[in-house]
Amino acid sequence: MHRLKQLVMALILLLVLLLGVAFAAQNGTRVDVDLLLVQLPSTRLATLVLIAFVAGGLAGLGSSSLALARMGLGRRRLERQLERCERQLQELRVGSKS
Repeated sequence: MHRLKQLVMALILLLVLLLGVAFAAQNGTRVDVDLLLVQLPSTRLATLVLIAFVAGGLAGLGSSSLALARMGLGRRRLERQLERCERQLQELRVGSKS
């Protein structure tokens, strides 16, 4: 099953790569980008789309990493609290047997 999953992922990656190459070949038109204060030199449309795609991916990874880090800290805090509660419960059980 693991091998099949790897094969499917490799095929999907290959398909995305081929679509990217086809997209770049079809969108070789040069465009001018004006960012109000900065005007970028004439650049191929495919390059700009690729830059936007990578920037979006990095922004997504960054924001999800922050969320995962916050969740990890919360989980560790809850684990410590659970350990304290389990110790207290054990002490109460031992104390009630006496």
